[in-house]
Amino acid sequence: MNKKIKWRKFISTSILTMVILILCSYTYLTYDTFLTYDVNLRKEIDVPFDLIMYRIDEIKQDKKHWDNARTCYEIGSLYEMIYLFDDATKYYLRSIEKAPKKYFLPHFKLARLNMYRGKIDDAVFTINLIPNINNKNIKFEKGKFWEDMSIRYANKNEIDEALNSVKKALIYYKTTDENKYKELKNEEAYLLMRKSENLVDEGHIAEAMAILEEAQKVNGSAELVYRLALLNYKNDNKKAFKYFEKTQNINPIIINYDIYYKLISMLIDEATQENNYSEQKYYTQKLEMLKKYLNSNFIGEDEFVLENVNGILNSSYWGRKKEVIINFDIYNNTPLSYRELYAEVEINVNGENFKKSMPIKTAKNVILPYSSVKNMTINIDISKIKSNKTNIKGKIYLYKNIKFNKIEIGKFEL
Repeated sequence: MNKKIKWRKFISTSILTMVILILCSYTYLTYDTFLTYDVNLRKEIDVPFDLIMYRIDEIKQDKKHWDNARTCYEIGSLYEMIYLFDDATKYYLRSIEKAPKKYFLPHFKLARLNMYRGKIDDAVFTINLIPNINNKNIKFEKGKFWEDMSIRYANKNEIDEALNSVKKALIYYKTTDENKYKELKNEEAYLLMRKSENLVDEGHIAEAMAILEEAQKVNGSAELVYRLALLNYKNDNKKAFKYFEKTQNINPIIINYDIYYKLISMLIDEATQENNYSEQKYYTQKLEMLKKYLNSNFIGEDEFVLENVNGILNSSYWGRKKEVIINFDIYNNTPLSYRELYAEVEINVNGENFKKSMPIKTAKNVILPYSSVKNMTINIDISKIKSNKTNIKGKIYLYKNIKFNKIEIGKFEL
């Protein structure tokens, strides 16, 4: 009987130990942050409180071996698993006190625990106890700690502190992980943009522009360059034009072309007033180029009219394939002819969205002024809709070479 009890005790202890080791190694080896405390993982493993306490008591009964760095670290991890954070802190500190050289697990765990509890000064103090040794894993973990600190600060809109944490993380990632380094450089640029927005809200425009100039050196994204264009608009129009032009080359979709057009017109007027004929000629050429660009890519709001929309729901292959077939005519309401034009049909079927695009073609491949393109047909596969009852609502759009000037020309319901 005693042998059976001992055997069961041995099996239950072994299983619990394996679960604890898996959880600890998962958290550490995958660099999973204790900032958020992976509650889902704990629910999945679902280790009972009493079983954890039983394991802690069992470890402490080993008077000869329990009071060392690794065992104290294990006890601290067990207390942390059941959210007894004060007890966990006590044993992490004891583990740190007894830790041999190059054993820094308790330092990282305690630093993250303090971060999670909002004890930022204690977290920073603990992480700084780890010396700057030339070890890739240690450097990476330090980088991850400061990255997580930056997230905490950014979420609280403490942007300066978040930027300082990012800069510290970058020091460690630079020599350990090239992808993380690039990713965090982008985050640095994003935080600088947030800082500039705060300065704009406070009325410090010049400071905001200086911050964005710095951010542009970190990451010259279209959004960042466009912010500089808008901030300089009416303050330094020549510089604004430079940034508008740069944005157009990177990502033309995000530009407000009404502002861009007005800006170049203002620059022409300024050059005319100053009798600067070379600049007047330069900006006049730029305005003509912009007009051509807009004419080749933009459609006016009232240039086209949708006519005679009808559609059917077609089911084939014993109901395994369903499609909506939509027919419509398009009338050109302008004295202009068009060579490149595309239609996009967007439908909603029982709450599910579908869309499909197609080029609009005529016999001569030219849409003539004040004429219709008839019998346009577009088929949209809706096989994922299993119900035989369908409620179909849709919209039809037109666009030219690129989609950023997509104009809605009509709605329909079938």
